[in-house]
Amino acid sequence: MASEGEQANEVIERRSAGHLPTVWDAELVNSFTSPYSYEIHGTRLEELKQDVRKLLVSMKEPREQLDLINLMQRLGVAYHFEKEIKTILANLVDPNNFATDLYTVALQFRLLRQNGFSITTG
Repeated sequence: MASEGEQANEVIERRSAGHLPTVWDAELVNSFTSPYSYEIHGTRLEELKQDVRKLLVSMKEPREQLDLINLMQRLGVAYHFEKEIKTILANLVDPNNFATDLYTVALQFRLLRQNGFSITTG
């Protein structure tokens, strides 16, 4: 039986899974190029954002507006249009503007609540 001092000096050999060395060295990573350029793509992004703003303003049907807001939130791009979304939802807070079909009422209720509008269930 080995003493405590001898156990501390023992080297424990660990099993290796036999992984191959990585091919992702700095030279390989630096060799990648991107076709992205801010001049081209940034301008196109701003054009698309303006088109969506026009679309939001031009829609008059609450269900269409709510569907578009829901879609933008689910895609994660609604933060670009916070001002427009708040304006649309502020117009829909009025109980006289509530829809009659269950889908639209539920969507309206959820979106109003999610965006910080105080609305009751009754």
